[in-house]
Amino acid sequence: MKVFELAKELNVTPKELITFFKDNEYKVSSHMQKLDDELIDFARSNFVKNNSSEEDVPEEDKKVEVEKANLTKSHKTFKPDEEIPCKSVTPWELNATGVDKNTVYHWEYFGDIEYVRYRDLQALRRTEYVTRPAFIILDEDLVSQWKRELGDKYKYFKSIDYPEEYFDMSDDEFENMIKEAPDWLGEIVKSTAMTMVRAENYPSIKKIRIIDDENEVIYMKTNDSYEIKRPHCKYFSLFAKEETVVSITNALYELDQVLLSPNDTYAVSNEPLHNHKNPIIEVKRGGIYLFSFFAKEGIN
Repeated sequence: MKVFELAKELNVTPKELITFFKDNEYKVSSHMQKLDDELIDFARSNFVKNNSSEEDVPEEDKKVEVEKANLTKSHKTFKPDEEIPCKSVTPWELNATGVDKNTVYHWEYFGDIEYVRYRDLQALRRTEYVTRPAFIILDEDLVSQWKRELGDKYKYFKSIDYPEEYFDMSDDEFENMIKEAPDWLGEIVKSTAMTMVRAENYPSIKKIRIIDDENEVIYMKTNDSYEIKRPHCKYFSLFAKEETVVSITNALYELDQVLLSPNDTYAVSNEPLHNHKNPIIEVKRGGIYLFSFFAKEGIN
């Protein structure tokens, strides 16, 4: 189980869970990090969220709150310093600067929530932070007031707490989503696929091909040789279908006739060298899958 999966089970953010582990002197630093049974049991037994849950609120109080919200919804105005919760939908670190040039808002992961002053949101209103979006606004009143800028973009994040959940869709649902999605969402999904492979959490071959026909999934057998020729190759990974003897040259991690077994992970998340030479994969015996991930310049 990974950090983000346990965080979802405990109904907390990955950032809160990572902080909890660090406070208890455990070395946990990423929402994609695998947790052993000791850490999982420790968190389940000892993590207590400070905020009371919705279940603790009496039903009558819930009804009163809903009625109050309905009365004031269409008339809500925001003060310049009022803080609005905003959730990152960017699968990498995100920063935004306030109008005073001193305030910096920071989101560490997809799903991280940061409170942004209304005046700063106003300044970002017609930038890609809001219109693409890089984060989504969690205040329904403000979302309603900014319909023109937001359009229907938020539908792509409905019921999605972490970008890895896109890969839980059926192949047909996933393909329809990718076909309808704007280019920026395709880049989010592609970047997430790269991250999943690097964390040994492998998407299906069909979904890799659906994302972008530039991504390559190749099966290589005894005596096959392959050169990765396309530009902007970010990562490539080898997964043995059976015991396989393989060599890799012109790469960050090179192998010389090394035996790979299906459970081996040291051929995952390799990179081309920056010397204008293309990586070459050679299979001496056995069979492997080669996953090659390509990204546009500027996408990390």
